[in-house]
Amino acid sequence: MTLAQAAVQGLDALRARAAAPVAVSANLRVLRDPEAVQVAVRKHAKLGAQVLALQEAGGYLPQVRGVAEHQGYRDPIHAPAGAGRGMNSSALLVRDDVPVHAQGVALSRASWIGPRAGIVWPGRGIPWAVADLDGQRTLVASIHGPTGRNGDNKRAWRKYMRRLRRLAKRKGRKYRAKVLYVGDWNCPVGARDKRSVRRLLANRIGAHVVNPGARPPIDYAVTHLDLRGETGPRHGSDHDSIRFYWKDSR
Repeated sequence: MTLAQAAVQGLDALRARAAAPVAVSANLRVLRDPEAVQVAVRKHAKLGAQVLALQEAGGYLPQVRGVAEHQGYRDPIHAPAGAGRGMNSSALLVRDDVPVHAQGVALSRASWIGPRAGIVWPGRGIPWAVADLDGQRTLVASIHGPTGRNGDNKRAWRKYMRRLRRLAKRKGRKYRAKVLYVGDWNCPVGARDKRSVRRLLANRIGAHVVNPGARPPIDYAVTHLDLRGETGPRHGSDHDSIRFYWKDSR
């Protein structure tokens, strides 16, 4: 390869990175063939997003880890198996070249009743990282809210929102980071009642909701960043995937 060819190749790589999403989020859907899920995760990862947030990923962590290793992402951040059944539903992947200052999993320990056969789950794990997204220090987390915010799950929902507020306050203050919470909230994006994401979280941390127009309308972002959202292919899920770009990147 000549020097000129190498320079052109380098420019093409830079353009591809510049056109890549800041974040991609996808609900993988439970009870699927793990090999099909691995193919789906690989397709999402090939977009080259700086962060990849996954939900319903707990049963597919070996497949997710394999994709991360070969597609230029760090090892997935998720709750360990010992944290409790269902705590590792969400996973967060950060691209290898994105600086990470801290990472972990916040646990929201309030039991809630799932949509299938009335199964009781002990809580939710919230994988997070403080990373520099194009130089902007950001607390990013993969969100999978408890199913429902009323009735029997009201307490779990309030505790989950409280855990996200506390995480934003503590890590935001310590690292002077803005927030990007993205994923499957299990709360309609248009809801504005007293238990909505807007009222219990976005308004209280001075953030806004970015609605990509997903179906069902429960996948979106809460953030301080100036982003726009788009929907993407489902790749076998029952949710649209969602992508977020800087508003000035059109």
